[in-house]
Amino acid sequence: MDTPLLFEANANHPIVKRFVEKYQFYRIDRPCYLKTVPNGRMECWKIFSGSFEIWDDSKNSFQPAPTTGGYPATQNSLLFRIREQLFCLNIKLKLNAILAPAFGKLYPVRLSTDLPDFKEIEDLAEIAISHFFDGSAISSTVLDQWILGLFSSALSDKELEILIQLLGTPEIQTVAELANALQMNSKALHRKTKRYFDLSPKELLSIFRFERTAAYLKSDFANRLTDALQFGYYDQSHFNKESKRITGFSPKQLFERMSLSTHDLMVFEVEPDVVE
Repeated sequence: MDTPLLFEANANHPIVKRFVEKYQFYRIDRPCYLKTVPNGRMECWKIFSGSFEIWDDSKNSFQPAPTTGGYPATQNSLLFRIREQLFCLNIKLKLNAILAPAFGKLYPVRLSTDLPDFKEIEDLAEIAISHFFDGSAISSTVLDQWILGLFSSALSDKELEILIQLLGTPEIQTVAELANALQMNSKALHRKTKRYFDLSPKELLSIFRFERTAAYLKSDFANRLTDALQFGYYDQSHFNKESKRITGFSPKQLFERMSLSTHDLMVFEVEPDVVE
């Protein structure tokens, strides 16, 4: 099959880029499966043409995805099935987006490791592909203006904002270091992360560490693996075990499937008659 096309652009507006990490526009022309690599980010989508399905463990089957929706920061991979040509905008949100009062309008899901409940994104002006995509590049300016109103209010939970900043800091590698930096005991820290992200501090740190390491290794896995130890892994075996636990694949298998420019999505190419 033709390789799925991915176009990416960072948010540029000073307010929006505090909460939105990246815009991604996917064009997928033939049937395939996509599997996420947990990356410590919350993401939401808007489908412009076509459709996709999400695997639901509770129903043991693929379920149709709505036109707009999202999924939480999670330690679990998600499996998507694309049956037809798909044009879809994906927005990667930073964790502190949950602090914006209107966050739920852009990201209408429960923060849970279960398959989320969806509803339509509300109060956003209609936007067409031609408004932000010229066939070769994304216009961040247009997309920034599209969602600017949702993130214009001031933050209120400064402690949570600091926690989120520390989670993305490579120097913070243990729960104890995170708790000390916040001047918070481990039980209080656990309650806070479970409340907002449905994940323990250890799970959050593990996901962020793996995401940083995968981003570093993707371009030159064979020569950079030894350097990955600087991200806090004890040895190569430790990283291999984490890769299997988080993604279900060894590092070699993982990077072989990362054919797109992003480092948190695996592509499984299949023929149309295989996608039932």
